[in-house]
Amino acid sequence: MKSYEHLSLPVYRGNVERKTREKVVIKYNFPKGRDKATYSQKASQKANEIISSFVALKSNFSGRITPSLIYEIEINQSISPEGFEKTLASMGIHVLSVAENKKGYWIVFS
Repeated sequence: MKSYEHLSLPVYRGNVERKTREKVVIKYNFPKGRDKATYSQKASQKANEIISSFVALKSNFSGRITPSLIYEIEINQSISPEGFEKTLASMGIHVLSVAENKKGYWIVFS
């Protein structure tokens, strides 16, 4: 160890034991009335409903909407969402998704 005038520390000779954490077991109990099996069945049913509704929508709009008409617009300054949406609507552009915090990417369909 280097010796400095402004820092006089005694040299420690010995073994320092490392502090270890105790083994902690966290046991989670589900709230009353909640069953894992029924929850997963309901979630699976909802997912299947979403898939079937998507397939139905896809078949209804096939050939009418082309993905090449969907754009993202990057907004790098704070704007009024209502005003910007009106401006885009006047140009025949429909807003699909608005960026959070008035900045970021807007998804539009022309």
